[in-house]
Amino acid sequence: MNKRRFDVAAAAMLVVLLLASLHMISAAVQRSEELGQWFIPLLLFTLVGLVILFGLVGWNLWQLLRDYRLRVAGSRLSARLTVLFVVLALVPVSVVYFYSMRFLSSGIDSWFDLQVDSAMEDALTLSKLSLDLHKRERLKLSENLLSSIEDTSQTAMALSVNDMRASSGALEITLFSVQGKVLALSHANPDILLPTAPDSGMVQQVVAGDNYVGVASGPDGRLLVRCLVLDKARRGIVLQALYPVPEALSDISSSLQDAYEAYRTRAYMRSQIKFSFALSLSMVLLLGLFAAAWAAVFTARRLVQPISDIAEGTRAVAEGNYDKQLPLPKVEDELGFLVNSFNAMTRRIAHARNALEEGRHKLQAQHNYLETVLGGLSTGVMALDGDGRIQTANRAAEQILGVSVADLAGQGLQELGRHRESLQPFVDRVMESFEKGVHEGRAEITLYRGAGRQVLLCRHSPLETDPGTATGHVLVFDDVTELLKAQRDAAWGEVARRLAHEIKNP
Repeated sequence: MNKRRFDVAAAAMLVVLLLASLHMISAAVQRSEELGQWFIPLLLFTLVGLVILFGLVGWNLWQLLRDYRLRVAGSRLSARLTVLFVVLALVPVSVVYFYSMRFLSSGIDSWFDLQVDSAMEDALTLSKLSLDLHKRERLKLSENLLSSIEDTSQTAMALSVNDMRASSGALEITLFSVQGKVLALSHANPDILLPTAPDSGMVQQVVAGDNYVGVASGPDGRLLVRCLVLDKARRGIVLQALYPVPEALSDISSSLQDAYEAYRTRAYMRSQIKFSFALSLSMVLLLGLFAAAWAAVFTARRLVQPISDIAEGTRAVAEGNYDKQLPLPKVEDELGFLVNSFNAMTRRIAHARNALEEGRHKLQAQHNYLETVLGGLSTGVMALDGDGRIQTANRAAEQILGVSVADLAGQGLQELGRHRESLQPFVDRVMESFEKGVHEGRAEITLYRGAGRQVLLCRHSPLETDPGTATGHVLVFDDVTELLKAQRDAAWGEVARRLAHEIKNP
């Protein structure tokens, strides 16, 4: 019992661990950025657990098949119940698995529909166009700002940059020469004293006559439009302006860019995503089937165990073991009632057997006592059944009749006459009395045998097992030949004595 509990606890713990692992695998598939590194270890753990569970199920099925071949009590019913439970679990799970795979495949394909792909690209293009328009506007504004101070001296330019920054809404405006010398700086944060230096490539592009406009990331992560404009007066002065991109446009652009990149990444990994989901779903199916198979075997054995016990008990009773008692099930149900009834029946049978055995011993003791008593009698005693067949006789009867009555046991009384002709008068006299319906009789029978004349004094009476019900007769006879001879001799002696007395005293 303890081993069975341990097996159940171990199997349940394994199933719980596998469920937790599958849940984490599902989470890793859906959030590959956060949990992707755990996918392979979890997958290996789950596969190993499924192999162990499969081995456990296979071991139980092999034991069930072995018991079935050996015709162990209850094995056939256990096998049928196991097959029934497995089929009942397999059919709905298979249907759910089939349609889940179809919905999963079509659902993933719908993520990457051509219309969705086109809409994502159009949204990203629209965002870029909006940002390009904003950049062109800021470039035009920067050109106008530089044009407004082209005819002023460098000192006036330095004094006017604050006004230009404030009026344009720029975050920073810097005037520097093409050699990189800073001429003037105005920043929204007065604590910042150094300008944001452009790349050399940007400066070279501007010196080549092509003004520069681009998007850069600010210190706080916000998008900034950087404009570099060369003065038209050819004095070698470059204006750099940093404009903050409107928060709404920046957020929308960043969100669209991130969403589009994530979409393209998933589109590229569509096959892998399908495989991952299908693998997870397949492992869930295998876990469900293996767990259902193990539970089917365990449940079938648990249900059939009382029936198997009853079958074993019935076989033991058939072999004569009436002391067989079955273990009582813990659950009080119909099977428990059958077990209790069987135990009560075997107790009653054992009690009746003991009583019968005790009665048989008593009867044997009485029989031995009766044989001892009859064996010590000098009178012959013979028992006949209702049909006149010899049942038993004592030694005195055999000595008086001169035959072995034991050899004639179970045969009719007439067989005595056939076996020994000299006994025929004895048989005829007794049978005549029986045929006349004499209830009790007494007769003196004279037999002529090789040793001479033999006189038997015979009495018979009915043998009653129940009052008023005769099931046979008892013959009691005695050889009175010597007694009669002694009586006759005594009588003649008395006659002789009287004659002598008369002669002596006439």
